[in-house]
Amino acid sequence: MKLVRLTRHDASKEQGKEINRLFPGSQVVKVSETLPSNSREAVARFDEIVQDAEVVEAVLPVNLLEAVIKFSNFVKRGGKVIRAVTNRKLDEDGNAVFEFDHYEQVVNVEVVTVRL
Repeated sequence: MKLVRLTRHDASKEQGKEINRLFPGSQVVKVSETLPSNSREAVARFDEIVQDAEVVEAVLPVNLLEAVIKFSNFVKRGGKVIRAVTNRKLDEDGNAVFEFDHYEQVVNVEVVTVRL
């Protein structure tokens, strides 16, 4: 099984352990690439990147994540999109520190807006 991590961030030790627990024996490949901001182009590029994967850990803006879930061939063929859930904490200097908590599968994303 191939798992693509579409992110600029390296997996923490805890994330690596959890990926191995959830998807034992998987080949993990990190892809550091910025997808196009246009949703249609982003989905096309996403599908190119993940064409031979079964699982993708995606760090994407919510509008692109929504497009991927709704329109990608990867999802249509049963591929799983997952994301890391982190807890945001402040260190003693007031800087934000993110601690990995768990993974979740993204099943649906709906962004509803109203122009102001």
